[in-house]
Amino acid sequence: MSLGLELRHRRLPGSAVAFVSDRLLAAANGGSLAIYDVPAQAHMCSHAAFDHARIHGIAAHPADTRVLVFGAKCWTVLRIHAADRQCVRIERLCSGARSDWIKAAHWVQDRSGRWLVALALAHGQIHVLSADDGSAHTEDACSEPCIAYAAAFSGRALDDLRVCVGTVFGDVLVRRVHAAPARVGGHDGAVFGVAFLDNGAIASVSDDRAVRVWGAGGDTALFGHRARVWACVDLGGGLLVSASEDGTCRLWRGAETVDVWAQCAKNVWAVAASPDRRAVAAVGGDGSLCVWPVRAGRRVETLDELQGVALPEPNGEPRVPEFTRGFALGWDAALLVANSGRVLRYEYERAAWLPVWEDPVLRGYAMVAGCAGLAAVGMRDGSLVLFLGDSNQRRRAQLHADAVRWVSVAPRNAGVFDVFTAGEDGQVVWSRVTGDSWHMARVELPSARTRVASAAVSSDGQWLAVGSATGGVYVYAVSAGCFAPAALGLAGGGLHAACAWTQAHGRQTVSALAFDSDGLLVSGGRDGHVRTFRILAESPADADQVPASSLRQGTGAWLYVTHDVQLSSGWVEHLRFSGATLFAVTFFRKRLLLVDVWAQRVVLSTVCAGGAKQWQVLLGAHAVRVGFMKRTQLMTRSWPMRALAEPVWLDRGVSSVDLRAAVLLGDSADIRVNGRMCLAVVAGEDGHVRVLSDAGHRVGVVADVRRHRSAVRCLRLVSARSRLVLSAGAGSELRCWRIADSGLVEWAQPPPAAADRADLRIMDLAVVDETPDAVRVAAACSDGAVELWQLDVKQQQLACIARGAVGCCVFSVAAVNTADGRLWVLTGSSDGQICVWGISQTGSADLELVLKLSGVHQSGVNTLDAFVDTHNCITVASGGDDCQIAVTVIDTHTMSVVSHTRTLAHAAAVQGVCFIDKQMCSVSTDQRLAIWSPDMELQCMVVTQVADPSALDVQRTNAGAFIGIHTRTRDMKLLFISGGTRNATGFTPSDVVDKCVEDFVVEDYGADDFMGMYDLRSANSTDDDDASAYCWFTNLRHAQGMSVLHRIVSFKLDNCVIFIATAFPELPCTSHRELEVQVLDGQMSCLNATRKRKACEKLLKQCGQPTGDSRCRQAKAALVLEHPDSSEFEPPDPRRRTAGPLIAFVTGSVSQLVDADPSDLFRFPFMRLVAPEHLVLVSRFFARLNNTAEVLFEKFSLLQRPHVIEGDVEVRDVENNRVHVECLASAVDDG
Repeated sequence: MSLGLELRHRRLPGSAVAFVSDRLLAAANGGSLAIYDVPAQAHMCSHAAFDHARIHGIAAHPADTRVLVFGAKCWTVLRIHAADRQCVRIERLCSGARSDWIKAAHWVQDRSGRWLVALALAHGQIHVLSADDGSAHTEDACSEPCIAYAAAFSGRALDDLRVCVGTVFGDVLVRRVHAAPARVGGHDGAVFGVAFLDNGAIASVSDDRAVRVWGAGGDTALFGHRARVWACVDLGGGLLVSASEDGTCRLWRGAETVDVWAQCAKNVWAVAASPDRRAVAAVGGDGSLCVWPVRAGRRVETLDELQGVALPEPNGEPRVPEFTRGFALGWDAALLVANSGRVLRYEYERAAWLPVWEDPVLRGYAMVAGCAGLAAVGMRDGSLVLFLGDSNQRRRAQLHADAVRWVSVAPRNAGVFDVFTAGEDGQVVWSRVTGDSWHMARVELPSARTRVASAAVSSDGQWLAVGSATGGVYVYAVSAGCFAPAALGLAGGGLHAACAWTQAHGRQTVSALAFDSDGLLVSGGRDGHVRTFRILAESPADADQVPASSLRQGTGAWLYVTHDVQLSSGWVEHLRFSGATLFAVTFFRKRLLLVDVWAQRVVLSTVCAGGAKQWQVLLGAHAVRVGFMKRTQLMTRSWPMRALAEPVWLDRGVSSVDLRAAVLLGDSADIRVNGRMCLAVVAGEDGHVRVLSDAGHRVGVVADVRRHRSAVRCLRLVSARSRLVLSAGAGSELRCWRIADSGLVEWAQPPPAAADRADLRIMDLAVVDETPDAVRVAAACSDGAVELWQLDVKQQQLACIARGAVGCCVFSVAAVNTADGRLWVLTGSSDGQICVWGISQTGSADLELVLKLSGVHQSGVNTLDAFVDTHNCITVASGGDDCQIAVTVIDTHTMSVVSHTRTLAHAAAVQGVCFIDKQMCSVSTDQRLAIWSPDMELQCMVVTQVADPSALDVQRTNAGAFIGIHTRTRDMKLLFISGGTRNATGFTPSDVVDKCVEDFVVEDYGADDFMGMYDLRSANSTDDDDASAYCWFTNLRHAQGMSVLHRIVSFKLDNCVIFIATAFPELPCTSHRELEVQVLDGQMSCLNATRKRKACEKLLKQCGQPTGDSRCRQAKAALVLEHPDSSEFEPPDPRRRTAGPLIAFVTGSVSQLVDADPSDLFRFPFMRLVAPEHLVLVSRFFARLNNTAEVLFEKFSLLQRPHVIEGDVEVRDVENNRVHVECLASAVDDG
């Protein structure tokens, strides 16, 4: 069966953003450009701008819907066709490439009004090109050597064009075209972003965490970000926005922070201002895209920004110094109780004091609470005084025998309030107060030692919830007739708890409770968590499917946890619904934050005295008022709701921290959460476990739970039927989850780990076997142990039942069972060996080590997979840091190795291997996903934009198999393999022998131009142009759209063509070992070319090299093809290159290179354009290259850096300036 790869889903970090108009927003996700309608909050369309490069910047045209997009060394102009609020299509107008990295792009006009494209390159060059055909208009090199990390343009006229450059050495330079640069200033680290401001100043951001503004009067340093700052944008009027690695954007006015927008956990990469500068769009490292309204004042940094209210001096004789004992906020005035017993009202607008009441009982003691329209004061004698509205009307009733220790007031309906009080004896009284009535009911607590901290009543009045200071949540069924008039006292029995959850928040105080309109109970505690409970009058229908840790049964009700999120690292002190939005008041590090719980967004932030002091937050439809006590004064301020406008989330992110593990669920599993089909479960460094689903144009999160205290290293799906997923990682934590219809719920967890296991990490998991009652799981541990765990499905408990020792860190584990009923566990460790363990079906006390295979890899075994064939032989595939894949067949009857095959499969460490039937797929940090045949022949290989992959998973479906790749750098990509399709490259020699070049060239390049460039007949011409060099960046594709070559630079010199490509992995091959070109010890003269045995010995003999097979790890290779018009290899005049070979430099894994006969190569149309009729020995070319004086290595010497080569390789012919060879973006390890 041949396999084909089709990209189904992609989620990459956002890298660039720009407003095309007031309505349209363009955002980059990898190499794809997405267009959004901001007012409609809708995705309109997407376009693949680059196949093998990420978009680094977007420049919108100032007059129409064209956008200039650039990434790496490529740029393209696109036109967005939008009508009737719909993006019809995106049209590619012009494309090109430069010889250096592009750092900024800009639209400018020449004197005739023609629009041009200005590009700033990585060494300070300014290139101005035609926006119509990409032809060069102006190319200006920088007179001062520099390496730019960031750049920005200013000016729309070409004569006024200025560019600001930030360098890797911390310098900020400004220059014009054809002018020397002027140094403006500098940072203590690399400059990551620069921007021109309206007032003529320049802003720059840097590795030193600072934002600096360079003006005529000097520089101003702005500090506040907790990590590196990536970008900044000017908003005019003295406002500036910066984006940082700490996951926030900061709004600055002058040197002060006036607002902070928290978008993700890590990295906001780019920001852009709307045309009216009233909004800022930001893209995050988690792939999120958010439009933030510019509203200054949502963050209060000093007490001077608040209104301080101090008590007036009392009339008459001097007294003991007065201070505020308590207060209750209203919209127009606040009620304050002084320690002297005075009660006063303070009007905000007039700053006027009005006396209300005075009572000696209030001297030295008062418990005050309130809301808009009602204030309650608890007194030392157990009485409660109510103040209604803004009048001096008050009521008083004796509720307790001793002092009132706690008071809570909540509005219910218009003019109706619920007041809760607790006395010294622990008795709780619930009062229902209206304008002309006061009724009371007693609430009986489970224990006299229970201390109440919060209370709430459902909107229908059927349920009362009470939270305790010891973490308990108690639910009461409200019966008819439980209230009695206050005048009659509290005679008779009270309300009794229908259900009790004694440690709903551990042992931390349940400080906030609230009901939504559907009867869901939400609790907040000082553990920082917000939990959602569903109250049921009877047992839920799916009680057997609900984990015991999420369900509590009472005498008259059931409590079921449906959602749990850690909202804050501090305290959650108050919860309040405003429509469908749930707001929480949290305290952390002496800051009061108003948070939108469901969006997990900070709406308001202010300094305060801490949650232990008295405070109050009033939430209304049009305003918010905050007050708290500070130094015996009341500090207060109000904000209109329009100033707290919510941001527009156009795309929610997945994770901005490293993803370490993933399991795919597949279409056939039909696992749904909230009605949405689930694709995968992922986890990573932040300890979160997330369930992903297909959300239209993107991958979205449908469930997100954090229970792990640290990073999650591995995930394993037990089965689609059970919906159980296992997660494990640091701290030896192993947890079991169930994907329920409503979300992800914790099903079971093991007993607390011992103190000596705190530093232990579980590296990998494998499901050994599954029954309806139990699941056994093998775990690989960092201390060299292999553990066998058993999950009791009914009891929902995990226990370790067996343990074996390897002696060094175990990286990977796999499990299989043979037809004779035996169960086997295979482990790969850091010393490169694979061990086979036998276990009984009943779970023995010890794991039996039956076979140890040493030297399977020259490094740690990162990944394992295995299957059992019809002969009861185990086929094991493994991958390691040695870039190799090993396939070992083990006979389980004799416990001996039947065969062992090892191949150099990738150019970097292999991070995942999985079997698909008998074929195998592998993924590596070289960003290649490969499919291998059973005899380890390469079937196909594709390049993925996922950087640094760290996990691979495969799930079979009826249509084929899903392959999922996840990465340590937050990228995620899902690929689909369908069965019965042609080779992953999309063609074989027989498929394309009759095709012409038009079938392979992408549509934005004319086939005639492409073929004409390589027209060899012009070699005999005397035209000067025949001896000049050409730069050609393009994408070659076959008829099905699969990329064949990308980003090619070619130089035509006399009758010699030099041909360089940064990726050439897709050439068809029948034996991947047929041709491997190696560079040994970093020296170009030590070259070992290996082919089939006879050809290999012949080539090595001609090179003067030993005939042994001495292959090394190398990601660099070359093919040297001689021009047919040149019969001799050596040119007649050694000082001038008038004829010579055709050279193709190839970066990528050498095991994927051409290994067909030379005659097969030239059957391909794209090879016929440049290739001669016969092959010149590679070794002879490199030997000549090393010994001639015509070629120099200018940027670095291979001899001086034999181990790791990074950067661009530049080769120049000093005798002929027309020869200039670059190896683009090389990353070579010479071993």
